[in-house]
Amino acid sequence: MTEKARSAFRDSFDKGHVCRLCPETVIDPGLPAADRRRMAEAAYSAHMTRLSHRRAVIRRQAVEVVEAAIDAAAAAAAELARLDDAI
Repeated sequence: MTEKARSAFRDSFDKGHVCRLCPETVIDPGLPAADRRRMAEAAYSAHMTRLSHRRAVIRRQAVEVVEAAIDAAAAAAAELARLDDAI
């Protein structure tokens, strides 16, 4: 992501924020600029925290799937070995 795109994304929180991870955040334009900026930074920080948590959950699920596949492959190999010995 370029610096320009990163800056534009971060500045988009100044008006509020809506995404499927976060509850809708509306920032009152009547507030002083410092308060609007503080709220925008808080919304950005909360969004990034939710994104990080979601990624960690998905990564953990992926590890569990790979471990289950390894266990299934080992069980299949053991069963094939058992069948070979039975012949």
